Amino acid sequence: MTTNLRTLRRSRGLTLTELAILSGIPARHLGAVELGILSLDGATCTHLASVLAVAPHALPYAPPSVASHPPLIDLQRLTIPFAIALTTTTLATSLVLHGDLPTPSPQSAPLAPQSVVVTPADFAPETAPVGRAINVEALKATLLDSSASTPARQATLSAASRETATEEGIQSLERSFSTPSPAPATTIESKRIDRTAPRGYPLIAPVDQIAITQGYGEGTHAPAAVWGALDFAIDADGDGYAEPGPTRGTPVIATHDGIARVYPGSWPGGNFVRIENRETGWTTAYGHLDTILVSDGQEVQRGAQIGTIGSTGYATGPHLHYEVWRQGINVDPTPFVTPPNT
Repeated sequence: MTTNLRTLRRSRGLTLTELAILSGIPARHLGAVELGILSLDGATCTHLASVLAVAPHALPYAPPSVASHPPLIDLQRLTIPFAIALTTTTLATSLVLHGDLPTPSPQSAPLAPQSVVVTPADFAPETAPVGRAINVEALKATLLDSSASTPARQATLSAASRETATEEGIQSLERSFSTPSPAPATTIESKRIDRTAPRGYPLIAPVDQIAITQGYGEGTHAPAAVWGALDFAIDADGDGYAEPGPTRGTPVIATHDGIARVYPGSWPGGNFVRIENRETGWTTAYGHLDTILVSDGQEVQRGAQIGTIGSTGYATGPHLHYEVWRQGINVDPTPFVTPPNT
Protein backbone atom coordinates (compact mmCIF):
# COMPACT_ATOMS: atom_id res chain seq x y z
CA MET A 1 0.00 0.00 0.00
CA THR A 2 2.88 2.41 0.73
CA THR A 3 4.27 1.79 -2.76
CA ASN A 4 0.92 2.82 -4.24
CA LEU A 5 1.03 6.32 -2.69
CA ARG A 6 4.58 6.99 -3.92
CA THR A 7 3.79 5.56 -7.36
CA LEU A 8 0.55 7.57 -7.68
CA ARG A 9 2.30 10.78 -6.64
CA ARG A 10 5.17 10.33 -9.08
CA SER A 11 2.84 9.33 -11.92
CA ARG A 12 1.15 12.72 -11.56
CA GLY A 13 4.44 14.56 -11.67
CA LEU A 14 4.12 15.80 -8.10
CA THR A 15 6.84 16.26 -5.51
CA LEU A 16 6.10 15.51 -1.87
CA THR A 17 5.88 19.25 -1.15
CA GLU A 18 3.47 19.87 -4.05
CA LEU A 19 1.20 17.02 -2.90
CA ALA A 20 1.24 18.51 0.60
CA ILE A 21 0.15 21.90 -0.79
CA LEU A 22 -2.65 20.34 -2.87
CA SER A 23 -3.99 18.09 -0.10
CA GLY A 24 -3.34 20.25 2.95
CA ILE A 25 -1.55 17.30 4.63
CA PRO A 26 1.94 18.09 6.05
CA ALA A 27 4.76 16.78 3.87
CA ARG A 28 6.37 14.98 6.82
CA HIS A 29 3.15 13.00 7.37
CA LEU A 30 2.93 12.07 3.69
CA GLY A 31 6.56 10.96 3.78
CA ALA A 32 5.86 8.82 6.84
CA VAL A 33 2.92 7.21 5.02
CA GLU A 34 5.10 6.43 2.01
CA LEU A 35 7.71 4.83 4.31
CA GLY A 36 5.06 2.78 6.09
CA ILE A 37 5.55 4.54 9.42
CA LEU A 38 2.03 6.02 9.43
CA SER A 39 -1.31 5.05 7.90
CA LEU A 40 -4.18 7.27 6.79
CA ASP A 41 -7.48 7.46 8.64
CA GLY A 42 -10.75 7.17 6.76
CA ALA A 43 -11.44 10.87 6.20
CA THR A 44 -7.86 11.72 5.22
CA CYS A 45 -7.68 8.67 2.93
CA THR A 46 -10.86 9.72 1.12
CA HIS A 47 -9.64 13.34 0.74
CA LEU A 48 -6.22 12.29 -0.56
CA ALA A 49 -7.85 9.85 -2.98
CA SER A 50 -9.98 12.67 -4.42
CA VAL A 51 -6.87 14.82 -4.90
CA LEU A 52 -5.06 11.99 -6.71
CA ALA A 53 -8.24 10.96 -8.61
CA VAL A 54 -8.13 7.34 -7.41
CA ALA A 55 -10.35 5.06 -5.35
CA PRO A 56 -9.81 5.32 -1.55
CA HIS A 57 -8.94 1.61 -1.23
CA ALA A 58 -5.81 2.22 -3.35
CA LEU A 59 -4.23 4.17 -0.46
CA PRO A 60 -2.98 2.94 2.96
CA TYR A 61 -5.76 2.98 5.51
CA ALA A 62 -5.90 2.25 9.25
CA PRO A 63 -9.13 1.99 11.34
CA PRO A 64 -9.66 4.92 13.71
CA SER A 65 -7.90 4.57 17.02
CA VAL A 66 -10.04 4.06 20.12
CA ALA A 67 -7.67 6.14 22.19
CA SER A 68 -9.25 9.35 23.27
CA HIS A 69 -7.66 12.61 22.22
CA PRO A 70 -7.24 15.49 24.65
CA PRO A 71 -10.02 18.02 24.24
CA LEU A 72 -9.30 21.23 22.39
CA ILE A 73 -8.97 24.35 24.48
CA ASP A 74 -12.24 26.26 24.58
CA LEU A 75 -11.68 30.02 24.40
CA GLN A 76 -14.85 30.82 26.35
CA ARG A 77 -14.01 28.27 29.08
CA LEU A 78 -10.62 29.94 29.52
CA THR A 79 -12.30 33.31 30.01
CA ILE A 80 -14.57 32.12 32.86
CA PRO A 81 -11.84 31.84 35.54
CA PHE A 82 -10.58 35.26 34.42
CA ALA A 83 -14.10 36.67 34.71
CA ILE A 84 -14.58 35.09 38.18
CA ALA A 85 -11.29 36.55 39.41
CA LEU A 86 -12.16 39.97 37.98
CA THR A 87 -15.62 39.90 39.53
CA THR A 88 -14.28 38.76 42.92
CA THR A 89 -11.75 41.60 42.95
CA THR A 90 -14.44 44.13 42.02
CA LEU A 91 -16.78 42.81 44.74
CA ALA A 92 -14.09 42.97 47.41
CA THR A 93 -13.18 46.52 46.41
CA SER A 94 -16.85 47.55 46.54
CA LEU A 95 -17.29 46.04 50.00
CA VAL A 96 -14.24 47.81 51.38
CA LEU A 97 -15.35 51.17 49.96
CA HIS A 98 -18.92 50.84 51.30
CA GLY A 99 -17.92 49.40 54.71
CA ASP A 100 -20.20 46.36 54.38
CA LEU A 101 -17.68 43.80 55.64
CA PRO A 102 -18.87 42.26 58.98
CA THR A 103 -16.77 42.98 62.08
CA PRO A 104 -15.83 39.71 63.85
CA SER A 105 -16.98 39.39 67.46
CA PRO A 106 -14.22 39.02 70.10
CA GLN A 107 -16.02 36.04 71.67
CA SER A 108 -16.45 34.16 68.41
CA ALA A 109 -13.67 32.17 66.78
CA PRO A 110 -12.38 33.59 63.51
CA LEU A 111 -14.00 32.10 60.48
CA ALA A 112 -11.83 29.91 58.30
CA PRO A 113 -11.25 31.45 54.89
CA GLN A 114 -13.50 30.02 52.20
CA SER A 115 -12.39 29.47 48.61
CA VAL A 116 -14.55 29.27 45.53
CA VAL A 117 -13.79 26.16 43.48
CA VAL A 118 -14.78 26.42 39.83
CA THR A 119 -15.07 23.11 38.00
CA PRO A 120 -15.92 22.50 34.33
CA ALA A 121 -19.20 20.86 35.38
CA ASP A 122 -20.42 24.13 36.95
CA PHE A 123 -20.69 25.77 33.54
CA ALA A 124 -22.09 24.85 30.15
CA PRO A 125 -20.60 27.55 27.90
CA GLU A 126 -21.49 27.87 24.26
CA THR A 127 -18.59 27.47 21.87
CA ALA A 128 -17.72 30.93 20.59
CA PRO A 129 -17.10 30.89 16.81
CA VAL A 130 -13.82 32.39 15.65
CA GLY A 131 -14.08 36.09 14.87
CA ARG A 132 -17.26 36.66 16.96
CA ALA A 133 -17.76 38.21 20.40
CA ILE A 134 -18.41 36.02 23.47
CA ASN A 135 -22.05 35.49 24.44
CA VAL A 136 -22.16 38.15 27.15
CA GLU A 137 -25.70 37.41 28.35
CA ALA A 138 -24.90 33.72 28.92
CA LEU A 139 -21.68 34.62 30.73
CA LYS A 140 -23.51 37.18 32.85
CA ALA A 141 -26.11 34.63 33.95
CA THR A 142 -23.37 32.10 34.77
CA LEU A 143 -21.47 34.61 36.91
CA LEU A 144 -24.64 35.63 38.80
CA ASP A 145 -25.51 31.98 39.51
CA SER A 146 -21.96 31.31 40.70
CA SER A 147 -22.04 34.34 43.02
CA ALA A 148 -25.39 33.36 44.51
CA SER A 149 -24.36 29.72 45.17
CA THR A 150 -21.62 30.56 47.73
CA PRO A 151 -22.94 30.66 51.36
CA ALA A 152 -20.39 33.22 52.53
CA ARG A 153 -21.38 35.63 49.78
CA GLN A 154 -25.10 35.17 50.50
CA ALA A 155 -24.46 36.30 54.07
CA THR A 156 -22.51 39.43 53.17
CA LEU A 157 -23.65 40.67 49.76
CA SER A 158 -26.95 42.10 48.66
CA ALA A 159 -28.50 41.37 45.26
CA ALA A 160 -27.89 44.98 44.20
CA SER A 161 -24.14 44.84 44.92
CA ARG A 162 -23.78 41.51 43.04
CA GLU A 163 -25.56 42.95 40.02
CA THR A 164 -23.43 46.12 40.00
CA ALA A 165 -20.14 44.24 40.33
CA THR A 166 -21.08 41.72 37.65
CA GLU A 167 -22.08 44.47 35.21
CA GLU A 168 -18.67 46.13 35.70
CA GLY A 169 -16.88 42.83 35.01
CA ILE A 170 -19.01 42.12 31.93
CA GLN A 171 -18.31 45.58 30.48
CA SER A 172 -14.59 44.98 30.98
CA LEU A 173 -14.86 41.62 29.17
CA GLU A 174 -16.76 43.21 26.29
CA ARG A 175 -13.92 45.71 25.80
CA SER A 176 -11.32 42.90 25.98
CA PHE A 177 -13.02 40.56 23.48
CA SER A 178 -14.18 42.96 20.81
CA THR A 179 -14.73 41.52 17.33
CA PRO A 180 -11.58 41.89 15.18
CA SER A 181 -11.91 43.73 11.91
CA PRO A 182 -11.61 41.47 8.85
CA ALA A 183 -8.47 41.68 6.73
CA PRO A 184 -8.95 43.43 3.39
CA ALA A 185 -9.57 41.01 0.52
CA THR A 186 -7.20 40.90 -2.43
CA THR A 187 -8.91 42.42 -5.44
CA ILE A 188 -8.49 41.67 -9.11
CA GLU A 189 -7.24 45.22 -9.65
CA SER A 190 -4.35 44.70 -7.23
CA LYS A 191 -3.38 41.53 -9.08
CA ARG A 192 -3.48 43.24 -12.44
CA ILE A 193 -1.18 46.00 -11.18
CA ASP A 194 1.49 43.38 -10.40
CA ARG A 195 3.60 43.37 -13.56
CA THR A 196 5.21 40.07 -12.55
CA ALA A 197 1.83 38.30 -12.66
CA PRO A 198 0.91 36.02 -15.60
CA ARG A 199 -0.51 38.06 -18.50
CA GLY A 200 -2.05 37.17 -21.85
CA TYR A 201 -3.30 34.00 -23.47
CA PRO A 202 -1.03 30.98 -23.01
CA LEU A 203 -1.19 30.09 -26.72
CA ILE A 204 -0.47 31.77 -30.05
CA ALA A 205 -3.62 32.10 -32.18
CA PRO A 206 -5.99 34.83 -33.43
CA VAL A 207 -7.89 36.14 -30.44
CA ASP A 208 -11.29 35.67 -32.11
CA GLN A 209 -10.51 31.96 -32.64
CA ILE A 210 -9.51 31.15 -29.03
CA ALA A 211 -12.32 29.30 -27.24
CA ILE A 212 -12.64 28.35 -23.57
CA THR A 213 -13.99 24.79 -23.57
CA GLN A 214 -14.19 24.33 -19.78
CA GLY A 215 -14.35 27.06 -17.15
CA TYR A 216 -12.70 27.47 -13.77
CA GLY A 217 -14.08 25.09 -11.10
CA GLU A 218 -16.34 23.32 -13.63
CA GLY A 219 -16.41 19.62 -14.50
CA THR A 220 -12.98 18.04 -14.06
CA HIS A 221 -11.71 21.37 -12.72
CA ALA A 222 -13.50 20.80 -9.40
CA PRO A 223 -12.60 21.21 -6.64
CA ALA A 224 -11.10 24.49 -7.79
CA ALA A 225 -8.62 24.60 -4.89
CA VAL A 226 -6.92 21.51 -6.37
CA TRP A 227 -7.78 21.28 -10.08
CA GLY A 228 -8.93 24.85 -10.87
CA ALA A 229 -7.97 25.77 -14.46
CA LEU A 230 -9.19 26.97 -17.86
CA ASP A 231 -9.24 24.75 -20.98
CA PHE A 232 -8.39 26.42 -24.32
CA ALA A 233 -8.93 25.21 -27.89
CA ILE A 234 -9.28 26.71 -31.39
CA ASP A 235 -12.60 27.57 -33.05
CA ALA A 236 -11.32 28.27 -36.56
CA ASP A 237 -14.67 28.59 -38.39
CA GLY A 238 -16.40 30.69 -35.72
CA ASP A 239 -19.34 28.31 -35.22
CA GLY A 240 -18.91 28.29 -31.45
CA TYR A 241 -17.33 24.83 -31.33
CA ALA A 242 -13.63 23.97 -31.09
CA GLU A 243 -12.10 21.90 -33.90
CA PRO A 244 -9.48 19.22 -33.08
CA GLY A 245 -7.52 19.76 -36.30
CA PRO A 246 -6.68 23.46 -35.91
CA THR A 247 -6.22 23.00 -32.14
CA ARG A 248 -3.58 20.26 -32.22
CA GLY A 249 -0.05 21.61 -32.59
CA THR A 250 -0.93 25.22 -31.66
CA PRO A 251 2.11 26.87 -29.98
CA VAL A 252 1.92 27.17 -26.18
CA ILE A 253 3.81 30.05 -24.55
CA ALA A 254 4.80 31.05 -20.99
CA THR A 255 2.71 33.87 -19.56
CA HIS A 256 5.38 35.02 -17.08
CA ASP A 257 9.08 34.61 -16.26
CA GLY A 258 10.25 31.62 -14.26
CA ILE A 259 11.95 28.23 -14.12
CA ALA A 260 10.49 25.31 -16.10
CA ARG A 261 9.58 22.06 -14.34
CA VAL A 262 8.89 19.27 -16.83
CA TYR A 263 6.76 16.15 -16.19
CA PRO A 264 6.46 14.08 -19.39
CA GLY A 265 3.82 11.33 -19.44
CA SER A 266 2.24 12.27 -16.08
CA TRP A 267 -1.33 11.44 -15.09
CA PRO A 268 -3.84 12.98 -15.53
CA GLY A 269 -1.95 15.95 -17.05
CA GLY A 270 -0.04 14.01 -19.70
CA ASN A 271 2.97 15.99 -20.91
CA PHE A 272 2.90 18.62 -18.18
CA VAL A 273 5.01 21.78 -17.66
CA ARG A 274 5.06 24.16 -14.69
CA ILE A 275 6.67 27.60 -14.76
CA GLU A 276 7.69 28.58 -11.22
CA ASN A 277 8.99 31.90 -9.92
CA ARG A 278 9.77 31.68 -6.22
CA GLU A 279 10.79 35.34 -6.02
CA THR A 280 7.37 36.62 -7.13
CA GLY A 281 5.28 33.69 -5.85
CA TRP A 282 3.63 33.06 -9.24
CA THR A 283 3.34 29.59 -10.82
CA THR A 284 1.53 28.52 -13.98
CA ALA A 285 0.89 25.02 -15.33
CA TYR A 286 0.28 23.76 -18.87
CA GLY A 287 -1.20 20.27 -19.39
CA HIS A 288 -1.95 17.71 -22.16
CA LEU A 289 0.89 19.02 -24.36
CA ASP A 290 1.68 17.20 -27.60
CA THR A 291 5.36 18.22 -27.46
CA ILE A 292 7.56 19.80 -24.77
CA LEU A 293 10.13 22.32 -26.01
CA VAL A 294 11.85 23.21 -22.70
CA SER A 295 14.01 21.18 -20.34
CA ASP A 296 13.64 20.76 -16.61
CA GLY A 297 15.29 23.65 -14.72
CA GLN A 298 15.49 25.89 -17.80
CA GLU A 299 14.96 29.63 -17.27
CA VAL A 300 11.99 30.82 -19.34
CA GLN A 301 10.92 34.36 -20.24
CA ARG A 302 7.34 35.51 -20.79
CA GLY A 303 6.27 34.81 -24.38
CA ALA A 304 8.76 31.97 -24.94
CA GLN A 305 7.29 28.84 -26.55
CA ILE A 306 7.31 25.86 -24.17
CA GLY A 307 5.39 23.30 -26.25
CA THR A 308 2.39 22.58 -28.47
CA ILE A 309 -1.23 21.69 -27.72
CA GLY A 310 -2.09 17.98 -27.66
CA SER A 311 -4.32 15.43 -25.90
CA THR A 312 -1.87 13.45 -23.74
CA GLY A 313 -2.97 12.15 -20.35
CA TYR A 314 -6.65 12.21 -19.39
CA ALA A 315 -8.20 14.19 -22.27
CA THR A 316 -11.13 13.62 -24.64
CA GLY A 317 -9.57 15.77 -27.35
CA PRO A 318 -6.74 18.24 -28.01
CA HIS A 319 -6.85 21.26 -25.72
CA LEU A 320 -4.61 23.24 -23.34
CA HIS A 321 -5.16 22.86 -19.58
CA TYR A 322 -3.95 26.15 -18.00
CA GLU A 323 -3.55 26.79 -14.24
CA VAL A 324 -2.46 29.88 -12.24
CA TRP A 325 -1.13 29.68 -8.66
CA ARG A 326 -0.25 32.52 -6.28
CA GLN A 327 1.89 31.66 -3.22
CA GLY A 328 0.72 28.04 -3.43
CA ILE A 329 -2.99 28.92 -3.78
CA ASN A 330 -4.93 28.05 -6.94
CA VAL A 331 -6.59 31.17 -8.41
CA ASP A 332 -8.95 31.77 -11.34
CA PRO A 333 -6.86 32.51 -14.49
CA THR A 334 -9.69 34.51 -16.10
CA PRO A 335 -8.63 37.99 -14.83
CA PHE A 336 -5.09 37.40 -16.11
CA VAL A 337 -6.06 36.26 -19.62
CA THR A 338 -5.85 39.35 -21.85
CA PRO A 339 -5.19 39.80 -25.56
CA PRO A 340 -1.58 39.13 -26.53
CA ASN A 341 1.02 41.93 -26.53
CA THR A 342 -0.58 43.69 -23.51
